[in-house]
Amino acid sequence: MSNGPPITVNRLLRASYMAFMAAGVFSFAVNVLMLTLPIFMFQVFDRVLSSRSEATLVMLLLMATAALIVQAGLDAVRAFVFVRVSSWIDRRVGPMLMSSIIVEALDRSRSPNSGPLRSLGTLRMFLTGPGMLTMLDVPWVPVFLLVIFWVNPAMGWAAIGGAVVMFAIGLMNDRMTRRTLMEAQMHSAQSFQAAESAVRNAAVVEAMGMRSKVLDRWSQTNEQVLSLQGRASDRAAIFQGISKSARMLVQMVIMSVAVLQIIDPSTPMTPGMMIAAVMILGRALQPVEMGINQARQMFEAIAAYKIVEQTLQNAQAEPRRMELPAPKGLLSAENLGHQPQGVARPILQRVSFEVLPGEMLAVIGPSAAGKSTLARLLVGVEKPTVGNVRLDGADVYQWNSDELGPHIGYMPQDIELFSGTVAENIGRLDPSPDSAAVIKAAELAGLHEQILRLAEGYDTQIGNAGAILSGGQRQRVALARALYGDPSLVVLDEPNSNLDNSGDDALGKALLDLKERGATVIMITHRPQTLGAADKVLVLQNGIVQRFGPRDEVMNAGAVQVEHKPGIGELAPPSQSGTQQAGKPEVEPPRPALSGPKSNRPAAAKPGAPATTNPTTRPAAQGTDGEGPKAAPGTNTGANKGTKSGANAIRSSGPAKARTIGVRTVNVAAPKPDADPGDSND
Repeated sequence: MSNGPPITVNRLLRASYMAFMAAGVFSFAVNVLMLTLPIFMFQVFDRVLSSRSEATLVMLLLMATAALIVQAGLDAVRAFVFVRVSSWIDRRVGPMLMSSIIVEALDRSRSPNSGPLRSLGTLRMFLTGPGMLTMLDVPWVPVFLLVIFWVNPAMGWAAIGGAVVMFAIGLMNDRMTRRTLMEAQMHSAQSFQAAESAVRNAAVVEAMGMRSKVLDRWSQTNEQVLSLQGRASDRAAIFQGISKSARMLVQMVIMSVAVLQIIDPSTPMTPGMMIAAVMILGRALQPVEMGINQARQMFEAIAAYKIVEQTLQNAQAEPRRMELPAPKGLLSAENLGHQPQGVARPILQRVSFEVLPGEMLAVIGPSAAGKSTLARLLVGVEKPTVGNVRLDGADVYQWNSDELGPHIGYMPQDIELFSGTVAENIGRLDPSPDSAAVIKAAELAGLHEQILRLAEGYDTQIGNAGAILSGGQRQRVALARALYGDPSLVVLDEPNSNLDNSGDDALGKALLDLKERGATVIMITHRPQTLGAADKVLVLQNGIVQRFGPRDEVMNAGAVQVEHKPGIGELAPPSQSGTQQAGKPEVEPPRPALSGPKSNRPAAAKPGAPATTNPTTRPAAQGTDGEGPKAAPGTNTGANKGTKSGANAIRSSGPAKARTIGVRTVNVAAPKPDADPGDSND
């Protein structure tokens, strides 16, 4: 984008002044031709009836017909002008609004809001509707009143009095309904957001019996909307009825004045002049009455205009940046810190590391450690509060997002697919994706054969957010999308949360393929099945780096232990040579979930019992964070009384936990039982 002045609706409207000038000229011609019928009636009553001339009547009829045809054409052209102007404004402003909405949605402190787009639609409908034409007709009201004055001054004063009454009714309508309509529009937006949220979470709502509660919550907001709109509509209906009665009353007064003038032989008033004056008065009062009837649409258009203008003013245009060469994948984080607005404490603090092309970094840690936030910072979705993320030495925010995007593969924790075909989703919504690249990405994700079994293969429509796909298939499509186009930097956030064993194998092969071709891979995980493929490991806790370094070094330090299942295609962990290292007891693969009677289950270790070198892992109850079974209370599975893990080892305030996923166990070293409670590594 250019660095010029920001585009706003106000600027675009001013840029369209030539179109508005043309519409004004057409409005002048249309309103002049509106006098055709009054003049025709005047001539018929005062000339044709007195002369009984059929030829005069035919000539008047032909002339009036031609004038009305021209009026209809000019009226249509005037409407065409506003259709073109509104479409031009929409094409210029619409993409900017959509871009602004997407950027605002990245701020997790705000709820997604598509209101500005709806406001733009409201503004467009007003420009192309009768409301805008009414506004163009209002300036011609004084002209018609002057014509009535020319016919007869007494009738002119009566007409002015009637116009003042109608205008006062319009002002009262404005005062009584404007604020109520504004409040109704605000609550209506909240009601739409509540409905959209309920639809997105329909499965959760239905499964946990929350439908009635959701309906009650939505109904409360919707009831406020209905109440406010009903109150405003009632008031508007009252004023509409008053305005209609007032207009007819004014016409009756004008006609009465005209009759008195006709009765008085000293005045030149004729029946034809009376009929013409009454018709002109009706035309003069029509825009005023239409304005009262269109008040609600006008107020909504004004509110929509303000919303659109505010959104455009808040949107920061992306400055034009020099095009940089394609990145090779050297990624570095420099003292990263991030504290979103409204959050009491920083999510990340002093995070620094470097990953070379062809290397894989595994980021592990407990829930709420800041792992997903780190992933968002690395791909430029969010900007860190302090510090920098550099790709090949350049800050990721110095890159143009459209230029950098094809070189980045990002798989977020919450998978979102788009309505369209499988190929379009894998190809990042490219209308003509590279078929070979799409198939290659699908094969890397282990999805190719499953896609071929779909009804139309890669051309299968997956529905809204991938509704026809299973959770695992959606995750594989998202993985294939991240791998599409051979990106230089691939960031995967919990890529195996919904994968089965075959999916894990495909993921492991994909990671090895990425490393072999020199891509930089960042893996965010709770379940370190693929930790063996990592070259480096970063342990996060409470947003702080507890340990970072080569995989073997971090594992040997006692912070992380992973037992690998064979055949996944990962790099093998350091050999233990069948001996137990100090402070790191080996753990057998967990047994399958027990379904037999309690008498057959191994007993839990008693509190305070010493850890054995070959413990039997008991599948305990699922933890609240969904990370897997927890060790029995009091069991120490990863600490050795004779060894202290060091300042950088992760410690917990309670007993050590053995997190078991599939056939792998991760031990987190705990403090010695006799350790000082104040001795913390955080």
